[in-house]
Amino acid sequence: MFSSMEASNIVAIGDSALHNNGIGANLSNDESQANTAVGSKAFKSNTKGKHGTAIGGKALMKNTTGFFNTAVGYEALAENITGSANAAFGQAALNKKYGWRKLSIWSPVYAI
Repeated sequence: MFSSMEASNIVAIGDSALHNNGIGANLSNDESQANTAVGSKAFKSNTKGKHGTAIGGKALMKNTTGFFNTAVGYEALAENITGSANAAFGQAALNKKYGWRKLSIWSPVYAI
């Protein structure tokens, strides 16, 4: 977390997690508030996105202004930039999908 000194309710654990959070944000308008990032580069590019959760390396990595997103898993929603109200669970879930109100649960099945 590099630039979130004025934002509130922020949790960042991992290399470059929430690195850009708050850059250019209007804090009186709740921008960049209430975000959680756990993992290397999780939520790295976020500037104004709010009320988001990114757990896993590169989860929500390119998100800048999308809000109410939840990404759990390596690269889950990693390519999302402005889409909001998405939920992605599993490795690379919704990685190449953009938009609003999408849900993806990805689970590989291995036969023994």
